[in-house]
Amino acid sequence: MNILQIHHNDCTGGSAIQAYLISKGLAEKGHQVTFLTRRSDRWEEIKREGDFDVEFAEIKGSLDLKTVSVIRRIVREKGIDIIHVHKGRGLSLALIASLFLKVGGVVVHRTVNFPLDPLNSIKYRLKRLDRVIAVSNAIKGTLIESGHLPHNKISVVHRGVNLDKFHPDGEHNLNIRSELKIPPNSRIVGSVANMYRYKGHDDLIEAADIIIKSHPDTTFLFVGSFGDREYYESLKKRISELGLEKSIIFTGFRQDVPDLINIFDVGVLASTSEGFPGVILQKMAMGKPVVATNIGGIPEIIDDGLNGFLVPPNEPKSLADKIAYLLDNKDKAKEMGAMGRKKVVEEFADFKQIEHIEKVYQDILGLV
Repeated sequence: MNILQIHHNDCTGGSAIQAYLISKGLAEKGHQVTFLTRRSDRWEEIKREGDFDVEFAEIKGSLDLKTVSVIRRIVREKGIDIIHVHKGRGLSLALIASLFLKVGGVVVHRTVNFPLDPLNSIKYRLKRLDRVIAVSNAIKGTLIESGHLPHNKISVVHRGVNLDKFHPDGEHNLNIRSELKIPPNSRIVGSVANMYRYKGHDDLIEAADIIIKSHPDTTFLFVGSFGDREYYESLKKRISELGLEKSIIFTGFRQDVPDLINIFDVGVLASTSEGFPGVILQKMAMGKPVVATNIGGIPEIIDDGLNGFLVPPNEPKSLADKIAYLLDNKDKAKEMGAMGRKKVVEEFADFKQIEHIEKVYQDILGLV
């Protein structure tokens, strides 16, 4: 198949990284993949790597006619069968571009669990949009409730994780503790999430304040880009008020995430809204016990008490209690980590995600 993938963000956030991995996986299976995005250093690097074709456009907004023209050219020149869009802006442009143009199908990937607003509800119900891929059953339910979409227009395809890259016995940078100036005897609680309010870093800071009082040898590692600078500054201010400057480290965006997860004792995600977060899969694949909020698609990953703990959102005390339990019960933490790895291997390997997406394409094109 000839496939056009569209994503306008830099390759740092979760959905952009997933779009890249999907494209790479499809190309490895022999499909002709073209990726349309905005120019950035990372996308330039990916273009040079040559795993699939990368083209650039400004993608300024939902009515960017220059980008519409680029999409139409790619569809004509490369005989595109499927346009697969990963953000709302790209969906608007793809729908406009596909008017009076022969293309087998248009697909949109839905990774967030926010209700559809009235405008998006209209877009999602258009006949020209052949399928919505939701990354969790929770998102499918939200789409049906808020957008009144028919069940058969939505396919649930869980995210996958690279089990070779995220492996507890892989080769990892063993000097990373000293690089980050973490004391040798310190236990590490790690969060991998870009700095946005819904990621719950503020709740995790309050939980850290509780934990440090009883576990002063604990270091909290916040891995992720400083997406919302105002929010990030408010977090730094709160850390200063609590006197936790020596106990909480912000790493910024990192490409060596497996090396960082490798030194975690406990992985945490304190979000107030999520679709199906790949970072939880990564931590579980690395054999780490996880504490996460009981929202969105997270309960589709974590079996509470078996391979991790689920806690209510916006409850720092509950978060702190479960983290402290895992720090105090190393055998149980190790057991949970092993069970987490087992579940990811059985259900969420990256190749399974690619196979399921292939089947969605084939169904649209009448090939199955």
